[in-house]
Amino acid sequence: MTARDTSCNAFEAVYPSLGRLERVVFEVIINEGPVHNLRILEALQQTEARKRRCDRYDYNRSNVWPRVTRLVQLGHVIDMGVCRGTWYDQKKTLHFWRLAGQSNAAPAGWTKVPTAPPDPLPPPVTDEGGSAVSRAAAILGKHAAEVKRQMSKPNQKGQSQFVF
Repeated sequence: MTARDTSCNAFEAVYPSLGRLERVVFEVIINEGPVHNLRILEALQQTEARKRRCDRYDYNRSNVWPRVTRLVQLGHVIDMGVCRGTWYDQKKTLHFWRLAGQSNAAPAGWTKVPTAPPDPLPPPVTDEGGSAVSRAAAILGKHAAEVKRQMSKPNQKGQSQFVF
């Protein structure tokens, strides 16, 4: 059994379990290779333009992009990340998708945009062990110094906003 046979068998096992719109979006991703959301939408609209007017389905962002997300959740499609390139003579930064098992390289004419690591969180500031400020900071998920500053602000009546 060759790799092609294995992938064809896997496709035949997955395909019937998908809904109609998911199946159509999955076919576009298979035929086009790594694609972004706008190309998926454009390909679907082009195929519908060839049909009789009464048989056409109106594809739009609202009913196509959630199907891509669903295919990602099922593990059939993988997020390639953001790539920068030219789309209809305009410089664009778009999100690309690929089939599971395809190369992760950016498509021709597109370059991957490096993602910056998130900023590290500052170490928590604590007051004497289990004080009210520390507990409030833990509950609110904020830095204790920020909570203490908010607590010390008077409200309209001149009273502290938080009472512990």
